[in-house]
Amino acid sequence: MELHPELNVAIVFRDHATVQSLLGKTLFNRTIIDGDTTDLRFLDPVSSIVALYAKGGARKDDSGFVVSVANLPIH
Repeated sequence: MELHPELNVAIVFRDHATVQSLLGKTLFNRTIIDGDTTDLRFLDPVSSIVALYAKGGARKDDSGFVVSVANLPIH
């Protein structure tokens, strides 16, 4: 997968604990940051993975919108 070098990517994970366990790790050579602490995306470091946790009906999503950590090359 090739990502634009200057754009951030948001990924929704199953729960808050999962997001917290990923902070500071890398995915696709990009640092994972917490996307739920603020809505000010313009303050995010360039070329980050913005990790969000599923809320509302998304917590039960099985369409692939909510990503499983088991399927990703996280370092």
